[in-house]
Amino acid sequence: MQSVRNLLKLIVITGAVISLQACSNTYSAKAIEAWVVDADTKKPLEGVIVVANWELRYGLEGGGTYQLQVMETVTDKSGKFYFPAWGPKKIPEHLPSEARLKNDDPGLSFFYPNYGAVARANDKPFKSLGGHGESERTSVWNGKKIELKTRHATVKEYVFDIEGVVSNLHFIQAGRQCEWTLVPLMVGALIKENSRLKEAKVPHYQWPDLESYGYDSNCGSATEILKAFIQ
Repeated sequence: MQSVRNLLKLIVITGAVISLQACSNTYSAKAIEAWVVDADTKKPLEGVIVVANWELRYGLEGGGTYQLQVMETVTDKSGKFYFPAWGPKKIPEHLPSEARLKNDDPGLSFFYPNYGAVARANDKPFKSLGGHGESERTSVWNGKKIELKTRHATVKEYVFDIEGVVSNLHFIQAGRQCEWTLVPLMVGALIKENSRLKEAKVPHYQWPDLESYGYDSNCGSATEILKAFIQ
């Protein structure tokens, strides 16, 4: 009998926790500190561009997206990069009620111009679109080393890695909150790499050119914002 009571008590407590999570309308994130190293030599890589994004999903199969937070930085001489903690931050009221972060957030994108690219996320399954998940987000890559290939067996392999990062950064092209202005280093580097691969006549994902970022005049002049990053 006692075991039954304990089980019922556990069910009630679990239900209360789930209910509180479902009702929560804010998210926050702990700081992320990690290192990027060469996959072959294991030596630190300086100057790797790193983007972190926390993406709200909603709608049919999570087809609707909204970037709750986007950050950009570069690695230092020791290969280290750092993103500060943030939040709590409210889910925008204009979004559908089911808008939630996925369990694999944050997404991390790495690009080392002319050398390598890789995309990483939390290795956690997305249990359900309706579930809020953890209100305080953490990255499984915090305190770890991320390996980046700087020597590819083929150009095709290199392009494949870039396309993975481009897919991870879909919001830069499709977003309507001027997200690309938050990551000028990455956008500028990908524009330059797109031009380089085009001149070399290498089949690759066609990253938008500079003029493509002028679709929303509220974002400001793409030429002015990115000129320092595409020279």
